[in-house]
Amino acid sequence: MNENPSQGHLSQVAPAIREHAFEKVIPPELLALINKLQNNYPFFSDMEDKEVGQFLKLCHRENFKKGDEIFREGDSGNNFYLVVSGEVSISVGQKEVARLKQGAVFGEMAMLDDALRTASATATEPSLLFSITRDILSSKMPRFANKVTLSIARQLSDKLREANGTIKNLQKQLEKAAAVIKNHGEKS
Repeated sequence: MNENPSQGHLSQVAPAIREHAFEKVIPPELLALINKLQNNYPFFSDMEDKEVGQFLKLCHRENFKKGDEIFREGDSGNNFYLVVSGEVSISVGQKEVARLKQGAVFGEMAMLDDALRTASATATEPSLLFSITRDILSSKMPRFANKVTLSIARQLSDKLREANGTIKNLQKQLEKAAAVIKNHGEKS
């Protein structure tokens, strides 16, 4: 089998040409937005320019005014959200459990496991969110879908670490309260 050396060289150059062509097609403003997302949002840090561009095509921009309900505990969830600007309150029952700012992802649990929402989300100030449907995970681009899933998993891991820290602090407070009660009972 006699291989033309120029063909091997072209196959190596082709991705670079496609990448350059991608940059020419994208308006400079969008390229600037993509770079900003990659640099400021951990969710996009592992994605290539064209993958962020694809992601932006697949998501919906949603604006919420202060006090607007994004979703309610018990709703079904087919999408998750990325906070582009503003702030969102997450509450379970009537208790606020988190405030999310720029770059945070939420609503991903119900979307991943096809279960009902375990919390409510409300805009605490005017907010711009990207809404991403479950369809993005069944994308015809498996590498891209894997990166999105990995980004979601990373953010879920961060949330779990934070919850573990909160549980440890609550355990310490309970131990201190139990010691105070025990000491008070012994003095009586």
